[in-house]
Amino acid sequence: IHMTGILVLDKNNQVVLIQAYGRKQIPVVSGQYLYLSVRQVWVPVLIRYSEQMQKWFFEGMPDLDIFHRKVMLKE
Repeated sequence: IHMTGILVLDKNNQVVLIQAYGRKQIPVVSGQYLYLSVRQVWVPVLIRYSEQMQKWFFEGMPDLDIFHRKVMLKE
């Protein structure tokens, strides 16, 4: 089972994956693996939250904004 959508910050400051067509939302936690869409290729990434920086980021790509990126979650 997999789900694709975009990452957004909800009203509780929690990162959620929202389906592109639908209202289903799945919470995402620090340390979770996702697949990031990069030029028609799915790249595995690890999402992290830094208390020190007060910021969500993809490990190894701290300058890339994670929000509104197309990602896939495999269960």
